[in-house]
Amino acid sequence: MSEQGLSCFSLGSGFRFLMRISIPSFIGLMLSGCLFCDRDSVAEATPPAPLPNFADFVDVAKKKDAFISYMTPLVVQANRKVLAERALVEKMLNWKQRGRWIRPVFLDQLIQLSNKYRVRSELLSDAFFDEMLLKIDEVPLSLALAQAATESGWGTSRFARKGNNLFGQWCFKTGCGLIPQARDSKRRHEVARFDTPLDSVESYVLNLNRHKKYKGFREERATLRREQAPLSGLILVSELRHYSERRDAYVDEIKNIIQGNDLDAFDS
Repeated sequence: MSEQGLSCFSLGSGFRFLMRISIPSFIGLMLSGCLFCDRDSVAEATPPAPLPNFADFVDVAKKKDAFISYMTPLVVQANRKVLAERALVEKMLNWKQRGRWIRPVFLDQLIQLSNKYRVRSELLSDAFFDEMLLKIDEVPLSLALAQAATESGWGTSRFARKGNNLFGQWCFKTGCGLIPQARDSKRRHEVARFDTPLDSVESYVLNLNRHKKYKGFREERATLRREQAPLSGLILVSELRHYSERRDAYVDEIKNIIQGNDLDAFDS
């Protein structure tokens, strides 16, 4: 893929990243008008489709630049969708606290969200809103980029190329995905296939937001929210030991990718 195919992305305060990307990539971003796009502008950008062939890059640094440039708008778009859902929950909580009547159309939306995020508390109870706000929140950009990089081999894995699976998500119905070549004979899982890369990103975010194994991740994220601190991928990744069978070694790898590629600048 030529560098003309790079999507624009939001750097926020990520000036350290600017210092390390290649000159052609820098020029391409500048010409696209998205070098310093805000989050809303980024999410409106149309990413390349289908997934670019990142294996064509001989230069590792350029491949990483292209992968980050491609993935960032997808993660931002997925997070914007979640934050819109969160805003609705916050609005309904505010209405409840003020004694306002919540119309049926909004109740239906809350029920749909509670089913989506597997919230079991009684509708409109204090516990309901607490659980909804705990689960419906964004994933740090640095964390999503680093996990996508390691799970997909910077976009070059068979599962990424043939199934648009960028985060190694499994599925358990025959034919739902691709069979891992090294799968143990006693196992029946497949690596999920997605229609688009964005579908993979949205599935990943939903997985972190509702799976019981990532409750600690959500609780630590809520703590950062209460403290009005940035949602740091370096902090939150410590709660994702169960994302991989490698446990602590996996967490260390994600931290190394974040720090080694200055991805933590995206969370500032």
